[in-house]
Amino acid sequence: MLERVARILFVATMVFGICGCGEDVDDHVVPQGNGPKPSTEFFSAAELTRTIGELSSDEYGGREDGTPGAQMARDFIINELSLCGVEPAGENGTFEQVVTGGSINIIGKVQGTDDVLSNRYIQIAGHYDHLGTVGNGVCSGPGGAICNGADDNAAAVGILIGVACALANNPAKKSILITSWGSEEPPDFLTSRMGSQYWVAHPTVPLAAVETSLTMDLVGSDLWPDYPIHMYMGAETSPELAATIDSVAKPAGLPIRRAGIHLAEQITLNGIPYATTAWSDYDAFRDARIPFVFISNGQNKRYHRPTDTFDQLNLPKIGQEAIFLLDVIWELGNTFVHPSFEKGRTDDLVDATTLVELLTAALASGGIVDTLSLSTTSKSNIQSDLANVQAINNQLAGGSSATATQINKMAAATQRLMCLAGNSYSEAACQNF
Repeated sequence: MLERVARILFVATMVFGICGCGEDVDDHVVPQGNGPKPSTEFFSAAELTRTIGELSSDEYGGREDGTPGAQMARDFIINELSLCGVEPAGENGTFEQVVTGGSINIIGKVQGTDDVLSNRYIQIAGHYDHLGTVGNGVCSGPGGAICNGADDNAAAVGILIGVACALANNPAKKSILITSWGSEEPPDFLTSRMGSQYWVAHPTVPLAAVETSLTMDLVGSDLWPDYPIHMYMGAETSPELAATIDSVAKPAGLPIRRAGIHLAEQITLNGIPYATTAWSDYDAFRDARIPFVFISNGQNKRYHRPTDTFDQLNLPKIGQEAIFLLDVIWELGNTFVHPSFEKGRTDDLVDATTLVELLTAALASGGIVDTLSLSTTSKSNIQSDLANVQAINNQLAGGSSATATQINKMAAATQRLMCLAGNSYSEAACQNF
């Protein structure tokens, strides 16, 4: 264990360039880091191939809850965490937590080095379950008999293992909670049987001590072919968390962007808000008013299909994503700042700027219109969306505030792109946003 370095006094309002850290900060100091950042050796192509390739192999049968493949996945993940020094943080001194309904969560911990800060947790997650085999009512489509779930969600688990091992070899001041949930997929999605929902209702560490939650889902592929954008959504609800993500250096060649989670959740049909839906395990933490980030590349045409296989992953991109996530956690784990949570808070200018970039790329040569051979109707609608969002972006950049109508337009443009990139609906249905 490295020696704890001396703390230095610091003016609270200089932390992240803002004030309002969610608690009294008058006597706060900012701890220096634990020396060099953790090694990135766990994110090599060989390591990611070994872990992600294993979990998404046919031998695991699609990792459906209640099957031998799911048990094999748990055994593999727990063994990997144990070998690199992660401590169990589940029930009865184990890595496991039994979920009502039959699933099992995996929970580990990297103990922090600071006497005070080690009582706080940065929680990172990636669910390990998937859909099993074709014909079970959820997994369908051509390409094979097994839904291997390489992108959904073996890639995230591979990053999770690598980050956990890197931090176990060089801990931060705060403790890091390593979680891989069961029962994220249907039929348990957004029910009390969902692994993340169950853990928040039955936490194995004090829930009030969890100060940030970072959830990965669909981080192995591109939104459409050869478009490598990587999204951090939800940080707008915490100014301190957003500032940290913005301040961390981005890997060259990997466009990491922030966007409001409401844009992905708020379904707007023909200009009218229709429904709101959460997309992954972050939802339970948001409901508990814990600052959160949903990290994802979005659904693509292989989502929930047998074609979601290891050979379709963007392995160099996964390595870059892992390095950036490790850097974010390192910053969060070595500061006294306790991120605040502001329900409903938005960063509308950030949203508009990100969306202009997405829509411009969608229309460019090699964009979604070209690579997916979309219709002239889809192209025209994306062009209209871009014009709307560019106008909104210009107004916001000039100091105006976004209206409800403008936010609905941005949500509709986001939903249309998500619809066209994924495979849940026909291209014709995507015109209704």
